[in-house]
Amino acid sequence: MFPDLRNQSKLFHLDLSDNQITGPVPGWISELSLLQYLNLSRNLLVDLERPLSLLGLSILDLHHNQLQGSIPVPPSFITYVDYSSNNFSSSIPPNIGNYFNFTFFFSLSNNHLIGAIPQSICSSEWLQVLDLSNNSLSGAIPSCLIEKIKTLRVLNLRRNNFDGIIPDKFPRSCELKTLDLSGNNLQGQVPKSLANCTMLEVLDLGNNQINDSFPCLLKNISSFRVLVLRNNMFSGPIGCPQIEGTWPRLQIVDLAFNHFRGNLPDICLKTWEGMMEGGNRSLEHIRYDPLKLTNGLYYQDSITVTLKGLELELVKIPTVFTSADFSSNNFEGPIPDAIGQFNVLYVLNLSHNVLTGQIPSSLGNLSQLESLDLSSNQLSGQIPAQLTSLTFLSVLNLSYNRLVGRIPTGNQFLTFSSDSFEGNQGLCGPPLILSCNYTFVSNSGIDIDWVFLSAGLGYIFGSGIIVLPLMFCKRWRTWYYTHVNRVIFRIFPQLEKRRKNLGRRAQRNRRRQ
Repeated sequence: MFPDLRNQSKLFHLDLSDNQITGPVPGWISELSLLQYLNLSRNLLVDLERPLSLLGLSILDLHHNQLQGSIPVPPSFITYVDYSSNNFSSSIPPNIGNYFNFTFFFSLSNNHLIGAIPQSICSSEWLQVLDLSNNSLSGAIPSCLIEKIKTLRVLNLRRNNFDGIIPDKFPRSCELKTLDLSGNNLQGQVPKSLANCTMLEVLDLGNNQINDSFPCLLKNISSFRVLVLRNNMFSGPIGCPQIEGTWPRLQIVDLAFNHFRGNLPDICLKTWEGMMEGGNRSLEHIRYDPLKLTNGLYYQDSITVTLKGLELELVKIPTVFTSADFSSNNFEGPIPDAIGQFNVLYVLNLSHNVLTGQIPSSLGNLSQLESLDLSSNQLSGQIPAQLTSLTFLSVLNLSYNRLVGRIPTGNQFLTFSSDSFEGNQGLCGPPLILSCNYTFVSNSGIDIDWVFLSAGLGYIFGSGIIVLPLMFCKRWRTWYYTHVNRVIFRIFPQLEKRRKNLGRRAQRNRRRQ
């Protein structure tokens, strides 16, 4: 139950988070007139007995409870409001923005909200973080949300039912750090004005219906860490030869399930220095702290990545985690040598393209790699033995290519099943059932099987040693037949008796003549 603190009239900081408090939030809390900080998160609270009318309340944290019904209207001077991860199922109150006179942070994520985003939110002059993700909100994204809230640093509308286009209203003074619009029904193109957001770190437009070319206009944003365009209708090449900008901090790129084509540009990939840094990187997370608080009240970026064949949500994005997914497009040509320089890469997926040539031995330099998928391409040649040095590799898929030769053994390669190599008719050796015959491919492209060839040559050579002397040397023939007859007659004595009888008859016939 909720502890009875109604007599603590001088209380200004109350933190009852991470307990198992059940029932409603008692109405007497509104009598604590000096209360400035209230944290009831991570409990089992189900309702508010009455609205919180605390004029001095600055921080209100009710996330991860079981609150339901209508969304409580926050106090007028609130700066931080977190209603996320509850069971609210109503629409957002139309006038809720009227209470955001000093609000920096507002989150309603992970509820069951319906309806549209009210225009009143656009009237906020201080809002820095707006998180409405993982609901059932619908309609168009209000252009005023992007155009008027010039203080906005984080806008997260992922996993809703928004449709229409992304408003091309990003102001020149844009200070966005995170823009997550993934998992909606958005169409059209990437807005050109997004290039004004020169501080952008995370851009996730995945799982929409955006029909555009690669957003080269964003190449001048050097602060990029995460770029996700997954599962849209992007097309064309990804190189941007006319723009000299680089992404030196890029650590996660996901272009999978689009219609990109052409070669993977080696020059472009060489500028992704965030995937090439050494071991001096500190373990931090991408986040935004609007109030610079020490109480753990900050916005935490999250993202969904395909890792080891499964879609996983990274609730926290470590700055040391790197991933590159180019799968299910129409990329062609060889695997660029620049990828062999991504020595801090954890995940590499180039599957389901039209890549040709050999697997670069430089991939053996990716010492942190845990998942490598090159399946369903047209790669040829042998599997580089250098890949056995990838001691962290737990997922490998080289299936359905044109690879040949013996499968390397050692280290992690001993743990992979035949599924990792199926669909390559020229591969042999464990874990495949097919044993190796040491085939050699000549310059003319004809396969020569040395096992059968050596057996044939040996037979011809051995026969020649025996037959040729018998044909051209009388003494050899006499010696050979004499000794062969002795061996035969010792094995079959009856033949010896028959030979003698035949000899006697021959002598009688000669005498009669």
